[in-house]
Amino acid sequence: MIASHPVSSFLSDRYMYHLVLNDPEAFPPVRPEDYAAALGVTLSEVRLVCALVDDFELRYAAAKLNLTEGTARSDAKSIFEKVNVSRQSALVRLAILPTH
Repeated sequence: MIASHPVSSFLSDRYMYHLVLNDPEAFPPVRPEDYAAALGVTLSEVRLVCALVDDFELRYAAAKLNLTEGTARSDAKSIFEKVNVSRQSALVRLAILPTH
């Protein structure tokens, strides 16, 4: 949970890009345990959420965590249910937007 300030958005042929500037001093870092408790997920699920925020593509997040893509997909579905979202983009948005 960090302060995010959208600066601009633009479209390419296939993807929409959104530039976000983050002020790390706007909110203090959140401990993974607190983040897990706030979202109602496990610590391993928090690691997957963080990897998805960093890499966005599930296959890269899985590789970063030494998971198979199938395991990461199954874990992501479990997270979606717990935080009541249906898309990975909604999960990433939930993870990066400030809650204050």
